[in-house]
Amino acid sequence: MKKMKRMTGAILVMILTLSVALGGCGKKATPENLFGDIVKNFEKTESTSSNLKIEMEVSVMGMSGTVGMDMDIDTITKPYACKILGTVDADMAGENMSMDMEVYQVEEKEKLMTYLYTDGLWDTSEEDIEDKTDMANPQAYLALQKDAEKFTLEEESSKVNGKECFRLKGEISGENLFALIDGELMDSMGAGELIDMDEIKSESFPCTIDIYKDKILPAALSFDMKNMMNGIEGADSYGMEIDKYLMTLTMNEYNSVKKIEVPKEALEN
Repeated sequence: MKKMKRMTGAILVMILTLSVALGGCGKKATPENLFGDIVKNFEKTESTSSNLKIEMEVSVMGMSGTVGMDMDIDTITKPYACKILGTVDADMAGENMSMDMEVYQVEEKEKLMTYLYTDGLWDTSEEDIEDKTDMANPQAYLALQKDAEKFTLEEESSKVNGKECFRLKGEISGENLFALIDGELMDSMGAGELIDMDEIKSESFPCTIDIYKDKILPAALSFDMKNMMNGIEGADSYGMEIDKYLMTLTMNEYNSVKKIEVPKEALEN
């Protein structure tokens, strides 16, 4: 049971690091054109309001369990600021665990400060601003553009939040996924101790992307990351196997977030 708890903790750390982490077009709708227009239209975007969900099914030492995450994310692009509120839930062999978390990221004195609240404690870290890439950064979508030839446009439209969308299906390389979801931050928060980041960069991951037709901006991004999670160091020794790991970021609103403030208790810490 102690081994299983340690593995559950490792899984939750991975989920946390992944979480801390996402106009019209007169041209023919192709993956390359759509990704290119997303980059251009994101340059005009001042803020985003989104939701991140992770669904995970895991087997450990012959016992199955589930881990889920539901996070609401507000982001302001200039100057960069981000607020994440949500919960992580785990059910392993009938033992339920639930954890609330808060994450704030803000620019301070030419550094990007991250304030993470879990289990009643605040933790603070920093990184260089020029190293910052995430799914609220227009330049991050250049990573998708590099893999445009690996995507196909579905004939049928999809709907997100009741709005018509283009749907693209394909694969994204591990290196470009790493750039898109802020891999440097993942590494700095401990993910590099759990998985081989260099090995992940050489793999490819199935990806579904919905794009609002009226804005040509991301509506939803879904990544099948089972292979990455199966690369957790020591998983074999625990008899752990990831049966499902689906990460979905839904972009609910653009330009609706006006202000993000770090709580006083986080700053005092």
